Amino acid sequence: MKNRFNGNYEIIESVSLNSKEELAIGFNPDHPNTNSRFVCWYYNKINDYYFWGYYTDTKENAIKKLNQRKGF
Repeated sequence: MKNRFNGNYEIIESVSLNSKEELAIGFNPDHPNTNSRFVCWYYNKINDYYFWGYYTDTKENAIKKLNQRKGF
């Protein structure tokens, strides 16, 4: 499977919400601000558009936000 990117962030996890949207976690190990190396975005599949990013320092925090957004 081909790797996906949004800017310099590699999408390392994603979960589909419906046929039009998903949640995605991105990782950029080279980001100069260590508090922003992980991000949880909404992703619009129709427009290929990432939005409402929650930036954080750990994968665990990004997963926690993804689960909150999913409703868990």
